[in-house]
Amino acid sequence: MRSSEQPALAAIHTVWLREHNKLVTELHARNPHWDDELLYRHARRILSSVTQHITYAELLPRILGWDAIHKYKLELVSEGYYGGYDSECDASIFNEFATAAFRFGHSLLKPAFKRFTAELRVKEPSVQLRDTFFNPDILFKPGMVDELMLGLVNTPMETLDNFITEEVTNHLFEDKKRPASGMDLAALNVQRYAFFICTWPRLELIRRQTTPSCHNVMIWFTLHKN
Repeated sequence: MRSSEQPALAAIHTVWLREHNKLVTELHARNPHWDDELLYRHARRILSSVTQHITYAELLPRILGWDAIHKYKLELVSEGYYGGYDSECDASIFNEFATAAFRFGHSLLKPAFKRFTAELRVKEPSVQLRDTFFNPDILFKPGMVDELMLGLVNTPMETLDNFITEEVTNHLFEDKKRPASGMDLAALNVQRYAFFICTWPRLELIRRQTTPSCHNVMIWFTLHKN
């Protein structure tokens, strides 16, 4: 599962799950007549709002800068409700962005995750990224989720630049029993976009000439895989 790709990501998912369950408990206490589905949907709605608030208030200013935030009116209102929603606005993203530009986040990856105690003291050893790909067992250690989360919130964000940690350029999904078996995420990013550039016009032709379906696309890939 994607959430188990590395322990920090799994820890964040765990915290969101805890918060969801907390919200459900509180909503049930206030509305004992609600069924499970209604409780789930309301908790999900609240948690989605929290995620959006963190994204717009803390992440986007670091990624885009405050000039862009002001230019495109992405500031959060301090009270009341946002009145600028436009139902006619297409919120989808360009394929070029999804395939290539969105990979900018890979430069934000840390080579290791620091652990902090409840007293905000660094706890050794740190969790090395290359040692924990798809290996969530470390999270079963008592207190590990909290230690990782405290480490994340007390560690500065990596610089958004042209550099990507060696943990994912030489050791991505590495098999410890096979030397030099690690993959290169930066190379995969380039490969993805190159493949997109070569195939997208032809896939568009399929879409326009026939009814879009997974079957049509798979036939094309089979015929052109070499």
